[in-house]
Amino acid sequence: IRTALAPCFQGYEAIRAFCAFEEFEALYVCTLTLNNPQGKHRFDRVNGTHIGTGNDNYVNHILAENQHTRTIPEVLCRQYRFVESITFTSSEVESIVPETFENCEFLYSISLMMNRIRVIPSGAFRRNEYLASLRLDGNSIQFIAPDSLIGTQLYSLNLEYNQLTSISRALIAPIAQHLMFLD
Repeated sequence: IRTALAPCFQGYEAIRAFCAFEEFEALYVCTLTLNNPQGKHRFDRVNGTHIGTGNDNYVNHILAENQHTRTIPEVLCRQYRFVESITFTSSEVESIVPETFENCEFLYSISLMMNRIRVIPSGAFRRNEYLASLRLDGNSIQFIAPDSLIGTQLYSLNLEYNQLTSISRALIAPIAQHLMFLD
């Protein structure tokens, strides 16, 4: 039976979410391996073995590069509640929803460069009051809801290399007092 089924599973990689933990001075990093190509699997937990006495509360940075998912799993902000920085680069991300980052209360920086995001929805970062840096460059963004950045303290917003034809005043007005860099 195993031999007969082998051709059916060639090239198949299991749906998974796994962290390899690393320490760099004050950083405790989860380097995420994520395979969820359809973006439909809702993970209950991200697996991984912590370093020494480390635990989920120590994680302050999540790094995912060249992964395979259409969405960013909401479990990341539930499991790693004290994360300050999330980077998903070249990982095929197509969409985010307000729930994606809502449990990351201490999030300071989000980098979603070189993905396939088309829309930033209403209230996308509504619970990220400490968010100061947002990189969305190199996506396919065509629309950003005017209230998507309300509640943040963005000083740096990078929207380069997208498909935006204009940026509304309503989008910038709530962050104008803090915004120093707009690319």
